[in-house]
Amino acid sequence: MPPAPATITSVVMQPTPLCNLDCSYCYLPARRSRQLMAPSVARAVATEIEIFNSLQNLQQTEVIWHGGEPLTAGIQHFTHLMDCFPASSEHVIQTNATLIDRQWADLFEQRNIHIGISIDGDRAASAQRRDYAGREAFDRIVAGVEVLRDRGLSFDMIAVISDPSPQRAEELYAFSLSLGASSLAINIEEREGVNIRNHHFTDHAIADFWTALWEAWKSDPKIPVREFERIRAYTLTPGQDSESPLTDPFPTVAWDGNVTLYSPELSGYSSPHYGGFSCGNVLKHPLHHIILSGWRSSWVLDYARGVEECRESCRLFDFCRGGHAANRYFEHGRLDSTETSYCRNSKILLMEAVGGSIREFVEDWPSPPEQGASSQKFDNRPSWDNWGKKATKFDNSPSWDNWNKKGKKK
Repeated sequence: MPPAPATITSVVMQPTPLCNLDCSYCYLPARRSRQLMAPSVARAVATEIEIFNSLQNLQQTEVIWHGGEPLTAGIQHFTHLMDCFPASSEHVIQTNATLIDRQWADLFEQRNIHIGISIDGDRAASAQRRDYAGREAFDRIVAGVEVLRDRGLSFDMIAVISDPSPQRAEELYAFSLSLGASSLAINIEEREGVNIRNHHFTDHAIADFWTALWEAWKSDPKIPVREFERIRAYTLTPGQDSESPLTDPFPTVAWDGNVTLYSPELSGYSSPHYGGFSCGNVLKHPLHHIILSGWRSSWVLDYARGVEECRESCRLFDFCRGGHAANRYFEHGRLDSTETSYCRNSKILLMEAVGGSIREFVEDWPSPPEQGASSQKFDNRPSWDNWGKKATKFDNSPSWDNWNKKGKKK
């Protein structure tokens, strides 16, 4: 049996499954659904977090608003959901930016919300981000970003890469600087959920992409790149982190109150073998009971066995930390498997391509800029995948090294 969950550093909240875009690589199964999270769901989660934090002597848990597209819930309803949490709560939102206007900017500024923007690069690179009528979303995304920039609100950028190449890497980094992002995070496209595309990227293509991105960043290191910060943090961490990846349950609470652990991408899905991946509902049971029940579920036990297999067989386990449940399931149809495309493309090949160069460069790492980057950054990954404890890790994340105070204007 895996170690019992020891802490909740972050909770993902889905205010609605609805998204106004129909990106070709999206994994969400119900992104046309117009359901909304009831305030009673948010209150149930907030109450449990307050109790848990007081028992664990934690100051706060990060609340990550993730959809669908959270802004499709509407500003009034979204504000009601946020009001269920204590004023001291730390909020993060991941958005495609198409709906950002002055009212949303007011809310982000007043509530000190950390903002993550999903955009894949310039117009050509972002062509897979389209609405249901097939219209490109690039201009609407940039217009939303301009509202943030005019207000002086910082934001992080996450890009999905479906065509890794040296040119793509160079253009992507240049675009992130021109956009005014505070940091850049890379998600190599994965087979997940309803996205069943198999790209079969070659190791050579992935390694060349990371190498070119490293060279582009090293020549002009103005903003942090999540993947390079992960290696830097790993290099600077003495000894092996013996904590099991499964000690952070990283719960995702869907709009209806159903809770899924460890991988938000499993929310809303079921398996012929395991049944539903939901471990319970916060309107029926306390969140900590749901977490403990889920910890004993057959799919989590299989996932734990897979992680231990990785620990025994992978030379980079100390860095990779065993991968993610959703990648295992959607690629292999089982949870006790080992290597996935995420492990290989975003951890193993990343380390092989640039790990040595980063280790040599650590002593000369540029000092953090005085302004422009934010304190917690969004990546939709649990804390163990970002190396180190929450106070010191960089992960462009949900849970997304502190280059500036959150909310500070440029």
